[in-house]
Amino acid sequence: MTEALANVVGFIRAIHRFPVKSMRGESLEAADVEWQGLHADRRYAFVQADDRSVFPYLTAREAPDLLRYTPHFVETGRPGNLRLMVRTPEGLDYGIVSEDLHASIALRYPRPFYLLRLGLTGMPDIAPISVMTTSTVTSLGKALGMTLDPLRFRQNILIETPDGEPYPEDQWVGQTLIFGEDEVRVHVSEKDNRCKMITLDPQTATAEPRVLEEVVRTRGGNLGVYGLPLRLGMLRVGQTVRLMSH
Repeated sequence: MTEALANVVGFIRAIHRFPVKSMRGESLEAADVEWQGLHADRRYAFVQADDRSVFPYLTAREAPDLLRYTPHFVETGRPGNLRLMVRTPEGLDYGIVSEDLHASIALRYPRPFYLLRLGLTGMPDIAPISVMTTSTVTSLGKALGMTLDPLRFRQNILIETPDGEPYPEDQWVGQTLIFGEDEVRVHVSEKDNRCKMITLDPQTATAEPRVLEEVVRTRGGNLGVYGLPLRLGMLRVGQTVRLMSH
């Protein structure tokens, strides 16, 4: 298929990044795509000090209330120099390295933990960018008899798919998504295999186990897809999304 014949599959409905692993995401109107994913995405994580596994990170699986902490960037007075702050569930703002923030989290998770700065590489689960469609969110919600907040699934890019075909991104694996006037390209590398995180309401951290149960029962645990950046640039809400086969 030539680039001119790439199919339009929808447009960007929302962009989210998650500066701190397992904390609430930020909704963005635009975001730079780097080789490591969205700029400033998953750059910090808290680590369980006594966990010697290959995945020692403190997540909402162990402390659901982490989802109620809201990272946000503030200007420091110098142009382009931003400081990462975190708003607690009580509405208090602390710097990411603050002992007060550590103490607040310790009220929810009493075992030892520490902050890890992940630097420019970040810490995606499988691949730098995660993608989901509105059709997938709607289809799963209908199966469950629920209205699902897309943020429950913690994707970076939510694509509005007007035709309503259920789970369309399943067919995108191995192909390339082109955003806008070829500002960004993302290779769809694999399906996103889900875990307990999707059982948690992103606003209240309340668990609903049947969300994951349905995904495992009907979809083998997969929901949404992962992607690898091929062309770097700027994503914007409203950009057209095209699919190009290889």
